[in-house]
Formats: sequence, structure tokens, C-alpha cells
Amino acid sequence: MGYRPHIFPTEGAQGMEPKANGHEPLLTPQEDGAWLKMKPERILEAFRAGKLRGLKYGKLVRFTRQDVDAFIQNHLTIRNR
Repeated sequence: MGYRPHIFPTEGAQGMEPKANGHEPLLTPQEDGAWLKMKPERILEAFRAGKLRGLKYGKLVRFTRQDVDAFIQNHLTIRNR
């Protein structure tokens, strides 16, 4: 049996509390996209461009909520009227 460091949530971005083992669940590009209201392709583009930190294992890409929060903070724009 292979190594499985985390169990991935299956219900979108709901229930993102840390698991009993202290690890945050890892999010898929689809889950991130649903949470940020962005297409998963845009999430992957940001990852490939180095704008969003993530974990790549083979063809799989996963993100922590902290990485997504940092991405949001780095791309906030405050406009003065």
C-alpha cells in the first residue's frame, strides 16, 4: 500500500478544519476554484507561474488553505474612489 499523507476532502471547500492528526487537508484545484469562484484552470495557471504555492506529486497538484490565503493577500487590490 502506498504512502497517503492526507485524506482529501470530497465536499468542496466545506469542512476545512485541521484533522485530528494536526494536518490541514490538502485542496484540489477544483476545490480552490470553488472557494475562490475561479476556474480550476486559472488556479493551475497561478501555480505554474509561481504565484500560488502548492504541492505537486506526479500529475497531482494540491494546496493548503494557508497557501491559498497567502495568494489572496498577495493579490488584494484596494481601490480609492
